[in-house]
Amino acid sequence: LDDPGSATAAGTQLDLWACNGGKNQSWTFGGSTGGGGTTLTSVPGYLGTHDPSRVIDDNGTYVFWGTGGGGWYSKNGKTWPSAPNLFPNGLPSEVQRAVPNNSGLWAPDVIYNPNSGLYDLYYAVAVWGNSNYSLVGLITSPTVDPTSSAYHWTDRGIVIEHTPTYGQFSAIDPAPFFDAQGNMWMSFGSGYGSYPNTSLNIISLNKSTGLRSGTSDYVVGSGHAEATYVQYHNGYYYLFWNTGGCCSGASSTYEIHVARSTTVTGPYSAAQIFIASSSNQHGPGQIGILDQNGTDYYSYHYYPNSGGSVLGYHVLTWASSGWPESGQ
Repeated sequence: LDDPGSATAAGTQLDLWACNGGKNQSWTFGGSTGGGGTTLTSVPGYLGTHDPSRVIDDNGTYVFWGTGGGGWYSKNGKTWPSAPNLFPNGLPSEVQRAVPNNSGLWAPDVIYNPNSGLYDLYYAVAVWGNSNYSLVGLITSPTVDPTSSAYHWTDRGIVIEHTPTYGQFSAIDPAPFFDAQGNMWMSFGSGYGSYPNTSLNIISLNKSTGLRSGTSDYVVGSGHAEATYVQYHNGYYYLFWNTGGCCSGASSTYEIHVARSTTVTGPYSAAQIFIASSSNQHGPGQIGILDQNGTDYYSYHYYPNSGGSVLGYHVLTWASSGWPESGQ
């Protein structure tokens, strides 16, 4: 349902369209988000994570996962119990065979798919320091609320993989998204390690199954870069990605860049830094965006001056030029 004039009067005529993910089709009731009554405006500083998924809202339950498969959830935005590991019994056998001696689950990301009524969670599996084998897998659940009786992940198989003889990319860091017409896509890829496949890529997904659709592979970036994320805003697609070193504590040099294009598949241009290390925040990376009652919040990980990486969460504003601003 689309309220084309953003009207609030009783009797306003509404239009019925296919869902396109636009803010004019994001409904709130009684001033709450998703019926849950809580708007997430901040997170505590102890939520340990690396390469976190976007924070997602399931009817007032907020949840995210990170590398390793563990995560956190909250029903009030204040208390955050640990979320169950995504694979308590280990990775699927098909994944283990495809990436032998792997380093476990990396960089999950999750999105609600209105076409299937399921939450689609994508994850990467690779071998640290060896780019010969990597893949992106998919699991789905009718809810991401760990306390719900309907919470259950179903393995949907491998979305895309790289082997020494197949794929001009590293199949890591997946980030699904919908374009302005409701088509489903996934950005991924990296030049990590010593392998020469350094492209950032976008592929089309089947919006009913969440799996790959067709064989086209669009290269949207190159160099030592990773952790892509695409956000549509006012006629542009904004591509975020990381450069630098990810995993050296307060010495990490990760920083988040952004470029934009009028088409999903690029070219993306006018690249600029979105957020870099500063003060007590080092190596920011792996951005995700959550719309809360018309305000965009971005999540990411960073290292404080001491200790492991934690979740960061701030307001993302849009300048008059159309570009996103970190507010930091």
